[in-house]
Amino acid sequence: MSNNSTAPGWYQDPAAANSLRYWDGIQWTQHTSPVPTPTQVAQPAPPANWYPDPEDASRVRYWNGKKWTKRVRLTEEALAVYQEEQKAWELEVEQKRISEKAEKIANEQAIEQAFYENIILCGSKLRPAAFRSVLSHSHEGETPWLVIHSSFAGVLAAYDDRLLIIKTGAFTAWAAGVLGGGRITTFLYSEITGIEYNGQLVNGVLEILTPSYQGTQNQDFWKGTFQPINSDSSNPQALSNTLPFGRFEYNEWLPHINELRKRITEAKKPVVKVEGVPVQQHSLTEELRNLAELKSNGVIDEIEYAQLKSQLLQTGYLTK
Repeated sequence: MSNNSTAPGWYQDPAAANSLRYWDGIQWTQHTSPVPTPTQVAQPAPPANWYPDPEDASRVRYWNGKKWTKRVRLTEEALAVYQEEQKAWELEVEQKRISEKAEKIANEQAIEQAFYENIILCGSKLRPAAFRSVLSHSHEGETPWLVIHSSFAGVLAAYDDRLLIIKTGAFTAWAAGVLGGGRITTFLYSEITGIEYNGQLVNGVLEILTPSYQGTQNQDFWKGTFQPINSDSSNPQALSNTLPFGRFEYNEWLPHINELRKRITEAKKPVVKVEGVPVQQHSLTEELRNLAELKSNGVIDEIEYAQLKSQLLQTGYLTK
């Protein structure tokens, strides 16, 4: 500074941009000082509220006025996207459930159709509980050849080597004295000593006789019919070896019952094996299944199938 009118004070050092030098009013002195930095004005903290989460743009986080808390939630946009995705997922799950249910029903219907195509049915179709019991007590790939359904009294299912007396379902189980459950008894042909039908003018009862069930107390259908359940050992509804049904049905079903008697007798005969000669045995169930396959493959038509099935059921074999 050459102007002597400049008042003494600190001024920008002409020799250094980052320092000040003292002017005594006449000349520069040796006293210097660094240029001071401007003072930062402190900003007040934002009030407590929800703000965008600094870690996740899809969320907002709560600021308590001093610091971030752990409370977070989705933004309105992100929440709307989540709800749409949730609805789509629930719809997909419901559609899958409906599809699986429809497939299950179709499979059950196919099983039921195949079942009735390969049996001799006496009476009406089985109720669901009885049908499930027959399937669950059949070996893999096995179907009974004869089923006698006696309305609410129970079911007789005859296989190649045994028969079942099934008393399941709400009313049938209650009548059999096993409320809330069921009674299913297996009789091997080799153990059956006879099949009797004891009845009056209209009603009667079919009895499966074995060494354990001699029928000595069961000769009269009416003896225990009107007694309280399980109070009389001869109640035909409660006994494990009996199946009550009317005389009219018995007369109608008698040919098949006689066939059952015949098979039981055959099962008791000793089996003679000839060494070196293979013996092939085909059950009626297998033959019926083979006929059904021939029909489904178009080898025989409906009329031929009906004729062959009738012949097989009546004689037990097919003519060549």
